[in-house]
Amino acid sequence: MSIQELNRFRSRQYELQTQGGFCCGLSIALMVHLLECDKSLSRPMSPAQAFKHVHEYMGAVRVSGNILEDTTTPRFEIFRKRIFHLQSQYTRSILPKKPFVQGCGVVLLALSVGDTYKRKDNCAFLNRNIYPMNHMGIAFYGTGDEIFIFDPNAGGLIIRWNEDSFTPTAIHAVDCALQRMYKMYDRMQGRRTANVVLTEMISENVMPYGDCI
Repeated sequence: MSIQELNRFRSRQYELQTQGGFCCGLSIALMVHLLECDKSLSRPMSPAQAFKHVHEYMGAVRVSGNILEDTTTPRFEIFRKRIFHLQSQYTRSILPKKPFVQGCGVVLLALSVGDTYKRKDNCAFLNRNIYPMNHMGIAFYGTGDEIFIFDPNAGGLIIRWNEDSFTPTAIHAVDCALQRMYKMYDRMQGRRTANVVLTEMISENVMPYGDCI
């Protein structure tokens, strides 16, 4: 078995905000958060640690607003405003071009969400001209065989991946993990999924996000 699930948590974007998605702003905010957390560690962050930090951050996002009353929780105004600011600034300007590279760190996932019956394979990365980018998430992987994936529509999942003929690359592994999460947690209950279209390795030195770091 090439993919083993180690841990997971649920997240549904429509439960976190009242109008318009904020997958881009949330993904960037999470990348910034992981970079800040990494500075405090004596060793490079592991996917398991990234899972913990993102899970905690998403807990803060959940309590930061009341979507039924369309209000922001006191003392969370700046926290929530930053996410929406990132969403408005970078939704259209972030177009990753680099491939999923070897190494360790946080990766921005440009995703394509669509109906499962229209998908002919489980690796949109190989068919980037077929599936348009309409969603974003992140992945974090270390020097070992573990990968952490987060999609705002479904949640976080940490997997152990071993290369085989069915999942020969990390892209295939991430796609399979996304399919599993969408079957479990997406609001369409498995009738749609997300596929990786493009990825880009992100580092603090190249992040064009101003004072957000």
